[in-house]
Amino acid sequence: MQRLSYHLASGLRTRTDDLILVSWGKSQAYLPLFYPLLFLRAFAACRKQPDVLLLGDPMLAPIGFLLKQIFHLVTVITVHGLDITFRFPPYQQVIPRLVRRCDAVVCISQNTMQLCLNREIPRSKCRVIHPGVEIPFESGGREKARILLQERIGKDLDGVQVLLTVGRLVERKGVDWFLNSVFPFVRDRSNCVYLIAGTGPEEGRIRKSITEHQLEEAVFLMGCVSQEDLRLIYNAADLFLMPNLPVKRDVEGFG
Repeated sequence: MQRLSYHLASGLRTRTDDLILVSWGKSQAYLPLFYPLLFLRAFAACRKQPDVLLLGDPMLAPIGFLLKQIFHLVTVITVHGLDITFRFPPYQQVIPRLVRRCDAVVCISQNTMQLCLNREIPRSKCRVIHPGVEIPFESGGREKARILLQERIGKDLDGVQVLLTVGRLVERKGVDWFLNSVFPFVRDRSNCVYLIAGTGPEEGRIRKSITEHQLEEAVFLMGCVSQEDLRLIYNAADLFLMPNLPVKRDVEGFG
């Protein structure tokens, strides 16, 4: 029988030939209810002697630590940013200490690795592995995508550069800053459009900035898009933008 890896992440449970995944897709308020179930499922899987126990969030480090001690497993944890900087004293007293006990720490960026180093997690255990996005490009896909996008936003895109940002609209993502400090100064906005896919608390400010700078013909708020529409705009875009800002107590892991 092929050995299993057990991946604990933070509402879908799936299984392939070499992976069992348990994840939590509901409100964090109910996470304590998920902990016992997660531990029982993980314990049962670990009895099959997996090669690696992969934790998808430092909050799961206590469970990972227990399983590591019981089954003597190689344990790896992924850190994104806010999950290691969460400003709650008991959290900071316990979680970084348990993360240090893992065999390896996967950081999604150099910035995130520095956050780990600041919490005395050994550099020798840290590795930077950037998250990837797989976009299905097909023959003629870009041309077809731009035609469909033209219909969606009601603007001719012939010869137009399409800029794109995808993500939750929060201050640290820097979208409102970009609209105020960069985009108004683009030399020829008639040959450029900026698509913003996502929702969040900054949406009102972003709409206000669009109006103040008269960018209605160049900036398009797409809102929460479907997977089909996300594939469409990725295929149609010329440049992906991620203008991050340093915000106190709200670090951007991608950095």
